[in-house]
Amino acid sequence: MASRTETIAPISLSIADVVASTGLGRTKVYAAIRDGELAIVKIGKRSLVLDEDLRAWLRRHRFAREADAK
Repeated sequence: MASRTETIAPISLSIADVVASTGLGRTKVYAAIRDGELAIVKIGKRSLVLDEDLRAWLRRHRFAREADAK
């Protein structure tokens, strides 16, 4: 029987994962959280960002930049 390895996409990311996946600095990410731009989920001491919230936050910035260019 052949073994299959399936990749499961994470539904949440740690702050370190957000920094690594976006190329943004920790300070910028924490500022976005502090300012209410980027939502987090707190579970115990862990702060997690839902994948859908991160993508929506990035999309909002993309559209804002496209509007500025017009």
